[in-house]
Amino acid sequence: MSTNQRELTREEIRDVLQRQREAYEQMELDRLRQPWREPTTEEKIAFDRFMSDVLRSSKPAKRECGMVEWYRALLRTRDE
Repeated sequence: MSTNQRELTREEIRDVLQRQREAYEQMELDRLRQPWREPTTEEKIAFDRFMSDVLRSSKPAKRECGMVEWYRALLRTRDE
């Protein structure tokens, strides 16, 4: 671990939680608009790899941004 880590302020924590909540709500809205389908094998493998990378990340904001980006990429590939 890096020795120059600092504590997050209340405002930073509130901002991260707000962004997480908004991203989750948007993902749920997107999900509800689409008919359900079984993910492809490639999507399952990509998700597993992505989640292992995310869970190894030590920065919550990086994990959050990565999840949103992965979900957007999944929607783009699904729509093509």
